[in-house]
Amino acid sequence: MVLSATQVQIIRLAGLLHDIGHGPFSHVSEILLRHFNPKTDDLGDMEEIHEEISRRIIAQNEEIQNHIDPDVSDTIVKLLSTNEINLDFQHDVLSGPLDADKMDYLLRDSYYTGVKYGVFDLDRMINIMTLAPEGDRKRLAVRMEGIQTVEQYVMAKYFIANQVYQHKSRHITDLLLVDGIRSAIEDGNKELGELYKYNDTSEYIRSYLEVVPVGWTVWRQC
Repeated sequence: MVLSATQVQIIRLAGLLHDIGHGPFSHVSEILLRHFNPKTDDLGDMEEIHEEISRRIIAQNEEIQNHIDPDVSDTIVKLLSTNEINLDFQHDVLSGPLDADKMDYLLRDSYYTGVKYGVFDLDRMINIMTLAPEGDRKRLAVRMEGIQTVEQYVMAKYFIANQVYQHKSRHITDLLLVDGIRSAIEDGNKELGELYKYNDTSEYIRSYLEVVPVGWTVWRQC
């Protein structure tokens, strides 16, 4: 299956923008968003609040809208949705067991932490990927001869999670950040309260972007 230049560009833009809703300290922010928004009923059990914020930024932010055609931004938002109707190979590339984000951060985190736990054969992984039919859609899959490559990738995820992401120093740092920010909000810090007390209004997104300069340097380079 050959993708058009437009389809490729849409997937690339979606990949660049999919985590634009991350707050300070990345997943530390997710803990705080969940803490101050325990009953966000419109999000699925596996959905993270920053994912919804990302979609809303892409759909509503004027600077993004000035650079991307509205139809393209609508397509990107749909691709990043976890709605079952949107699940196809394009969504799999962006969010799935073998998505581009995981392949990126495993190798990048291994490099910058100076460990080899997250290393896998990226070139081979890409070469053994294929598409498999699922009803009237196609999903991202791997050929049988690539099973060992996938096993290497799975083990890389396992080892770096245990040796780096779950390291005691990382956990302690996260807990200190969460405790400090939570205490500041409970003590009446208005700016932090506006950041972490999520709501589904346009005013929230504008306030969120004023508090969090979300990756605009990366955006302007793409």
